[in-house]
Amino acid sequence: MKQVGFINLDLRINAEKVNAMPKSHQCSFCGETIPPGTGIMYVKIDGSTLWFCSSKCRKNAIELKRDARKLKWTKYYQKEERARI
Repeated sequence: MKQVGFINLDLRINAEKVNAMPKSHQCSFCGETIPPGTGIMYVKIDGSTLWFCSSKCRKNAIELKRDARKLKWTKYYQKEERARI
């Protein structure tokens, strides 16, 4: 019988990764915060990711190609209005 050497694997668990909370994201269209575990992640062909809080935001951005700064219910519109004042 041949004796096989064992590889000592260091299996220390990083405490920061274990206790870390899931990351909340911001909607790419309306600007609302998306709670962890909800929303839609859309990955474009070029590798960039877009996060959407609802199908309403996804459809307005991707299918209808609307500008968020022109819709009153988005935070980006409200930001533009505050800048004008």
